[in-house]
Amino acid sequence: FFKRHNCFGSNCVKKAVENLEQLEKFYFTGMPAPSATPSGAVVPWTKASLEPAVQPAVIGEVLFLLANLHYDCVRTHEKLRQEIDITQYITCQIDEMGEKKLKTIAAAVQREHNKFREKNLPCFMKDQYMQRIFGICKKKMNIAQNYNNLLNEDIEYSTAQLPLVEEKMKLEKVNIDKICAAFEESKATLAETLMRLEVAKKCHMEAKRLTDMERKDIKSNITGIYEELERLRQSVKASAENNEQMKKDIIETKQKIRENEEIKTVQDVKIDNFKSSLQIFNMEYKELTQRLNTQLKTNSHLKKENMKLQKTLESKHTALKENITKLQTEQENLEQQLCKMETSNIAMVSQTKTLDNEIETYQTHKSMTDKSVSRISYEILKRQTELVLAKDELKRYQDLNAHFRSSISMQEKHNLEKEKKLENLLEELKRKVTEENEKYDILSAEVEEANAHLEEVKKGYDEEKEELLKHEQETIDIVNALDEKLEKLNYLKSQREKIVESLMQKKKNLQSKFNDRLQDDNVYLDKLTPYKEMLTENVFYLEKKETEIINMENTMKIQVKTMEQQKHAFSSVTAKLKGNIRKNRISMMNVKTQLQKIDDTSTDSLRRLKETQDRINQLYSQHKDLQEQRQKVLKEVIEQKQKHLKENADLASRYRWQQNHLIYLQYCFVQQTDKNLHLEEALNDLRQLLSMQWKVHQNLHNYFQYRGMFN
Repeated sequence: FFKRHNCFGSNCVKKAVENLEQLEKFYFTGMPAPSATPSGAVVPWTKASLEPAVQPAVIGEVLFLLANLHYDCVRTHEKLRQEIDITQYITCQIDEMGEKKLKTIAAAVQREHNKFREKNLPCFMKDQYMQRIFGICKKKMNIAQNYNNLLNEDIEYSTAQLPLVEEKMKLEKVNIDKICAAFEESKATLAETLMRLEVAKKCHMEAKRLTDMERKDIKSNITGIYEELERLRQSVKASAENNEQMKKDIIETKQKIRENEEIKTVQDVKIDNFKSSLQIFNMEYKELTQRLNTQLKTNSHLKKENMKLQKTLESKHTALKENITKLQTEQENLEQQLCKMETSNIAMVSQTKTLDNEIETYQTHKSMTDKSVSRISYEILKRQTELVLAKDELKRYQDLNAHFRSSISMQEKHNLEKEKKLENLLEELKRKVTEENEKYDILSAEVEEANAHLEEVKKGYDEEKEELLKHEQETIDIVNALDEKLEKLNYLKSQREKIVESLMQKKKNLQSKFNDRLQDDNVYLDKLTPYKEMLTENVFYLEKKETEIINMENTMKIQVKTMEQQKHAFSSVTAKLKGNIRKNRISMMNVKTQLQKIDDTSTDSLRRLKETQDRINQLYSQHKDLQEQRQKVLKEVIEQKQKHLKENADLASRYRWQQNHLIYLQYCFVQQTDKNLHLEEALNDLRQLLSMQWKVHQNLHNYFQYRGMFN
């Protein structure tokens, strides 16, 4: 019956069929067969225990019981099929829910990846922009360093030339002192010459007085010839002395001329020195003008660079404002997305609650469903833990976003402070540049005035030089005329001496004659009458000589007048020279003051250059600090981005691994559920067969006891 119908294909049914076959063998052959009692003891069956009349009824009951058992088995099989269908439906729903959740989690992770990339795109763009700005700033700093090096070279060149200029100024001062000393010496010599002229005047007046007296005496009395001759001798001696003094004066004048020539050579050398110094001053003025032009160019270049920096700062300010607006919009979008995520989480929580309710309803069905639901609940708990982890990650990302926002706000505040500081520095630099330009204009005006004054001084020196040359030529002509006159006077003096000597000899002869004759003969005077004509001739000759002497006196007066004119000319020249010396001293004082001003301005300019260099170095150090801080911030941002990218890659890899592991676990779970279902089915079949076998044995035992066939 069981072979024909083949209700079950399990081992328990096979064992039941084997037991029935043993019963059939026992019934037909009488072989003993084991039987289970309620107490668990095996009772052997014998053919004698069963009567032949009872055998058909027993078989019918057994068949009836087997039919009932078959009906129960079919009914339980249908219930099992229904439960299997329910479990399959539940597993399909669970798989669908898991796939949906996995898809939503993957989409959320992908969205977060996309958002993170979108957030990082402006950072990358900002990084590139900052790198480009850093390159531009580096180029500008290199250009500024080159300009600074050029300025330092110019400063070194000027500082190297400063001692040379100082030495030249010292030499010029020494030359000026020498000129002043020479002028004082010339002044002393002029005073000595004036004294000598006064002495000569006095001598000339005395000679004039003597000549007048002699002329009066000759006119009054011819007899006073001897006295007059003596007086003439005295006057000749005085004139000889005067001649010697004149010779000495001529020698002194020649020495003075030589000294004047030496002074002229010295003045020529000084003029050459002044020319060389003027050339040096012109060269220095050209160098200063070139440096000023270069400084103007550098100032213009710095102004252009300041304008460019202002433009870049304005562009940066606008870019920062745009970034702030973008970040605010992104923040609003993130808040909206967070609200959406919260609503989705609420929906997921409601779904989990519904699933918990469904799990509670399914827990009432069977142990299999309980186990499956427990496993599903365990997986749901895992998913909830994953959701909690995802929420924690979202909170962490929110904290990171808040940290980034705070850091961005701090950076914006720092950048605004830096911009304000830079604006203040630019205003100060502009103000200082304007002040330096004004000072440069003032210095240029002073330099132009100094150049004009130097040109005027140069013209005055040229005019004075021309006047001195003219006076020198005049003095040379006068000295030559005086030399000629002195030669003539010497010639006349020699002739006069000869005449005086001849007259003295004649006088001596006459005296000797007169003395001898007067002693010998007193009537000799009467004899002298024929010599009267001769004496008259001599008197006429003496009158001629007197007229010649008068003419000589007139010539001497004329010479004295010329000497007085020359004295007045020399006094006027000396006055002019004194005025020129005063002017030169004033000009030298002005030049000294101008040089002191130039020195002060040079020291001030050097100090300003040092201050500007220090400020440039400070700005460069601040710029370096800013660059280093920005580089540090950029490095930190890049490192954080890389960390986030790595974390996202790790999370994505973990998510994919967990997704694959979940699929594998689902596959293993399905296989295990199939195995468990088969095992549970086999166990249920065994339990049912054992219970039925127990019932059959119990019924057979009771039946055989009732019939009395059981021993």
